[in-house]
Amino acid sequence: RLEAESQAPPVFLLDNLLAGHLVKQAGQIFQRAREALAPRKSPENRSAALAEAKREFFTLWNLPEESPVWTDLVERRFDTALEKRALELVLEIMARGFLDESASAFLGAATAITVIDVSDHAEYIKPRLDDLVDRREFNSFMEIQARKLAVEHDREETALILDLVRGLARPNLKPDRAQTLERRWQAGAKVGEIYVDIKPGQVIVQEGTVIDQEAMEKVKALRAGQKVEINWLKRVAGAFLALFLFYNLVMILFSLGPKRRLVPPPFREQLFMSLIVLLTTLATDAALVFGTSLSWDFDFMENRTIFFSLPLPAGAMLAGVFFGIRRATLVLTLVAVTIAAVIPGEARVMALLYIVNGAIVAILSLKHMTERKALVPASFWVAVFNCLTLMSLALYSDSVWGPQTVNNFLAAVACGFFSGVLTSGLIPLVEMAFGFNTNLKMLELGNLDSPILRELMLSAPGTYHHSVIVGALVEAAAEAIGANPYVAKVGAYYHDIGKMKKPLYFVENQSGENRHDTLAPSMSALVLVGHVREGAEMGRANQLPKVIIDIIEQHHGVSLMGFFYQKAKEHHHPGLPEVNEGDFRYPGPKPRSAEAGLVMLGDVCEAATRSLAEPTPLKIRNMVKFVVNQIFSDGQLDECSLKTSDIAVVVNIFTTMLIGIYHHRVAYNQRKTVQPGQPSLSASWPEGGKAKEPAYAHLSVEPTKSTAH
Repeated sequence: RLEAESQAPPVFLLDNLLAGHLVKQAGQIFQRAREALAPRKSPENRSAALAEAKREFFTLWNLPEESPVWTDLVERRFDTALEKRALELVLEIMARGFLDESASAFLGAATAITVIDVSDHAEYIKPRLDDLVDRREFNSFMEIQARKLAVEHDREETALILDLVRGLARPNLKPDRAQTLERRWQAGAKVGEIYVDIKPGQVIVQEGTVIDQEAMEKVKALRAGQKVEINWLKRVAGAFLALFLFYNLVMILFSLGPKRRLVPPPFREQLFMSLIVLLTTLATDAALVFGTSLSWDFDFMENRTIFFSLPLPAGAMLAGVFFGIRRATLVLTLVAVTIAAVIPGEARVMALLYIVNGAIVAILSLKHMTERKALVPASFWVAVFNCLTLMSLALYSDSVWGPQTVNNFLAAVACGFFSGVLTSGLIPLVEMAFGFNTNLKMLELGNLDSPILRELMLSAPGTYHHSVIVGALVEAAAEAIGANPYVAKVGAYYHDIGKMKKPLYFVENQSGENRHDTLAPSMSALVLVGHVREGAEMGRANQLPKVIIDIIEQHHGVSLMGFFYQKAKEHHHPGLPEVNEGDFRYPGPKPRSAEAGLVMLGDVCEAATRSLAEPTPLKIRNMVKFVVNQIFSDGQLDECSLKTSDIAVVVNIFTTMLIGIYHHRVAYNQRKTVQPGQPSLSASWPEGGKAKEPAYAHLSVEPTKSTAH
């Protein structure tokens, strides 16, 4: 069959009408040029006609614009003898069959070809290939004609005729790969099965001898006859078990939290990461199959070209935008290993390097992404490093640089571009489908003109002002310790929205009367606890992200409302049940993230500083240290990732900012115009009147007045 297929002559398509069409167009251009040079033409009309003829000339002839051919023809007034001789040579060359440049490699060792005339679909076998004109034969033909022309023409005219032939002659015999492959397959299919009897004990090949094709076929037939069945169920089960163990071990490795505790990702995050791995693997497999098919039909493509263009870094980009560098690295590891398992042979190492380099650059470029335009430089760097990786692999493998290599580089650039486009389009869809949050989403929620924050400003202006200051404090602290400043700031903005239900029961919204003076301590405690529960309910009603609702519920932890607890103990009557400390603690839970812990600290520090009658820098510093120590000692930060070193940084930042906000201002004198005969009077602006009551009543701190926070 292989021999029959190799003997099937390759198929070529001949355009017999092309030569006549070219010669006809060339003759028309020469005629119009001669008419333009006629004496009866005015100079203006002659210039315009010549310019039009020149444009048509260089459109038809494949000659550079700086070629002197046009100038020489104008000087010779487009001599008909030169025209006739050049066009005759063009017809002579193309009548023999002018081969396309790619035909030489396609011919191989063929001794004959099948020619199909595209004008009338006539088909014939051409046994003599030496009559065909390829590029080498064309150059030899031109050298022979140059010697013949030198007999009748001078050197300039000979060069002019040859230039005209080179510029006008076109390949009109091109290979038809599709029909060639089909006819070879048909030739092989016509060959019937060949059976050879192998008797028991017969020697197929002697030890030490060269195995020829016949012996190899006998060995293959014997092996096939043994009916060795592959248990695909076991193979699939083994591969699945190996990958399952690997994925879970990697998941555990990347899920170890502080104090070596295992904190696995939520189910929806695991589902999303699994989808990324699955889709990228399927896309890679499809690209390899599709690319291999195309590479058979197009010489300028490799079977890996389509793979190089796949926007695989988009998966790492999405993971980096939603989960950060740690989880994005986890996704990259899973994707790279899975794709390496899919790709066969030595190409898996190349694919592994290509995927990993592009994805790492994408992850690093989108660290703390705050604007969508950050995807543009990320896509650019992905394209750059893809090209650098391909170049290094080409140098390592000593590959031949040609059209296929150029197309691979273009595919690498397309990979970077489409990765950015795909990521930009999928971010809002993934946010809606999985409920994930990005810094972009946090920036939208941090807009102070949002409806819920505007309502807070109107109904509880003191709480609004307090929340804005806490937002500034925790944002600066989060940036300093490596937490997410956007989540911390937005959580601070929304942490007290539950106070909108009963704003006058909280000291920052009171103008004089304190409503807790008329309430029992237990009722006051219920009001304070209620703002946490109502805030979480309002957050869910307004579809706030879960991370923000968690901060609302956790920003007081299970801390003690010390003032009301002490007040209840003081008003306790003998004979009644003892005051239960649990009734005066917030329901929690304790802060479980660094951002929630920062909001708890910022909330208490800002409120405590506001209550100082004389907020000197020393008093502010001592107050911040005092309340932070109370929270830390009470165990409220045990479940979050804040470290002792982080808390020291937070205290310094809070102190610096609160001193800048609440330090004493200079008192300005207000002077009045003194009428004659009246004594001079002066008055000073008040410095703030009576000091606010302590606003950290939920801690076990000895207060001086009734308050609520």
